Amino acid sequence: MKRRELILFAAAFLPPFILYSLTRGSSWALDTIYTIDSAEMVLASTTLGIDHPPGHPLYLILAHLFSLLPFAIPDEGVILCSVVSMSVAAACLAYAVRFRTGSDLSGLGAGLAFAFGHIIWFHATIAEVYAVQLAAVAGLYTLIALWLKGQRPRTLFAICFVLGLVATTNLLLAVLLVPGVVYLFSKTGLFSRKFASPLLPLTGLGFLILGLTPLLYIPIRLGSSAFISDFAYLNGFEPGSLRWYFWYFSAEEFTATRFSVLSLTEFPGQIFEYATAFIDNHSAILAALSAVGIYWTLKSLWAETLGRGSWCKWLSPVGTQAHLFERTVLIGWAATFLPVIQYQVADREVFYMPSFFHLCVLAGIGLWRFGESINSSTFPELIKPWIFQALVAAGPLFLVFGHYESISAITRVTSLYEERETRFLDLPDSAIVTSTDDGRATRWKYWQQVRKLRPDVAIETMGRLAPRYQPDHQDEP
Repeated sequence: MKRRELILFAAAFLPPFILYSLTRGSSWALDTIYTIDSAEMVLASTTLGIDHPPGHPLYLILAHLFSLLPFAIPDEGVILCSVVSMSVAAACLAYAVRFRTGSDLSGLGAGLAFAFGHIIWFHATIAEVYAVQLAAVAGLYTLIALWLKGQRPRTLFAICFVLGLVATTNLLLAVLLVPGVVYLFSKTGLFSRKFASPLLPLTGLGFLILGLTPLLYIPIRLGSSAFISDFAYLNGFEPGSLRWYFWYFSAEEFTATRFSVLSLTEFPGQIFEYATAFIDNHSAILAALSAVGIYWTLKSLWAETLGRGSWCKWLSPVGTQAHLFERTVLIGWAATFLPVIQYQVADREVFYMPSFFHLCVLAGIGLWRFGESINSSTFPELIKPWIFQALVAAGPLFLVFGHYESISAITRVTSLYEERETRFLDLPDSAIVTSTDDGRATRWKYWQQVRKLRPDVAIETMGRLAPRYQPDHQDEP
C-alpha cells in the first residue's frame, strides 16, 4: 500500500472509529427498537451459537473473537466488532470512490458522510450484524473499482471471494448484489472466449465457493449445546434437513409474511418516504450529490446504448472501462432499494442501509463531477480548491454535530442493564421463568449463559416459539 493510500485510509477510518468509540454502548440493554436483537447477538456470538434466520455466521465468528478481549463484560467486545467493522466500511467506500475517480477528497467526503449518517452511526455502536455486512459490501466495491483500474486476475478472484463472504453475512443481500456483478462481468467480456482462458471464470467460481465456507458454521454448530435461537425451530422443520436450510437461509418465515406487492399508485409515496429517510439520515447535501451521480451514470449509459443503436446490446462487452463501476453501483442500489420499499416492518429503515451505502458511493461520484465542474468554471484559480474542500467538509461536519448527542443520549444509558441484572439476581431460588416472547426469553438467557449468573434458574420459551412446540398440544394446560 502506497503512502498516499495509507493516509487516505487513516483519514477515512480514524474519525469514525474515534467517534464510534466515544458513543458506543456498553451493553446490549438500550431503550430502542433497533437493539431488540442485540441480546441475541451477544448470546449467540459469545457461545458460538446460532442466531435467527437468515443466519450471519461470519458475524458470529468475528464477534466471538472480539468478545474474548479483556473487557468488563463480553458485550463490550461484541460492540467493538461493530465499531471496527463500520469504520472499515467507511474506509473501503472512500477507497472505492478514490480508485474510480482519482480524487482523494471525493472518496474521503463520501466515506465520512456515509459513516456519520444516523442509522449507520447508531448500528456501529451496538451489538448488531449490519456493520460486518456493510464492511463486506464495501470491500466488494473497493475490489471492483480496483479491478477496473488495473485488470488483474487476482483482483477478480478477490471479488468472487468477497461476494461469497457477503453471503455469509446475509445470503439474501448477496443475491441482490449478483445482478450488478453479472453485468460487470458481461461488460468486461469475462464470459467471452476472446477475453481470457476459460479457466479464469472457473477459478473465480472456486474462490466464490471458498468465500462461502463460513456457512458451514451453521451445520457444525447446529447440534452443539450452545445457544440456538428459538426462531430456528419456528416452523417445525427438522433442523438440518434440506427444507430447513432453505427456510433458514432465505428467512422464508419473515420475507413471505412481510413482503407486499405495491400497486403503481403506491410507489410514489413509498419512494418519497425512502428519499425522506435518506435525507434525515444523511442530509439533503448528500441526497443532491447522489442525484448528480445517478444523472451522470444514466447519461453515460444512454450515450453508449444510443450510439450502438439498441438497448438490447446493453450487456455487450466494452472492456474494463472505468465508468462501469458506477453502473454496477447503480444496479446494486436498484436491487437493494426496490424490494425493501415493499417490506412492511416497523424497523424498515434498518433494511435501507445497504441501499443507503450505494447512494453514498454515487454521492462520491457526484462530488467528483461537481469538483470537475468547479475546475472548469470561471472562478479564480486561487479559490477553486477551497470551494471544493469546503463542500467535502460540510457534509460530514453537519452530520457529526447533528447526530452525536442524539446517539449518545441512547448509548450512554446504563440503568436498563443494571435494572435487568438486579431483577434476574432477585429471582427466587430455583425459579422457573417462562415467556411467549423469544426476545424476552433470550434476554433472560443472557444473564445465565453469558454472565454465568443464577444457574439454578430455569428459563423456558412457551407457545409458538418453543423449541419443543407441538401443534397437537397447544390446547393442553
